[in-house]
Amino acid sequence: MALYRKGDKEQALRYFFETSKSGYFSRHQYMYDFELIRQFLEESGFTGIQRCSYRQGRAPDIGVLDNRPEETLYVEADK
Repeated sequence: MALYRKGDKEQALRYFFETSKSGYFSRHQYMYDFELIRQFLEESGFTGIQRCSYRQGRAPDIGVLDNRPEETLYVEADK
């Protein structure tokens, strides 16, 4: 966690996620915080990136898309 706190997020997260394609631990490939996902979205050409709350956002079908109230990171962006 010291790497993560220092800002070396990608390196820190490699300790927690396997690159193998099979097995129980390969189901999650990554875990994002808002700053990291914002960086990747910006690098991919997205704009208007903003963190949202559960079922709060501009998508007309937000009630269908946001179907996991226990999750904590909701992000909208424009391309």
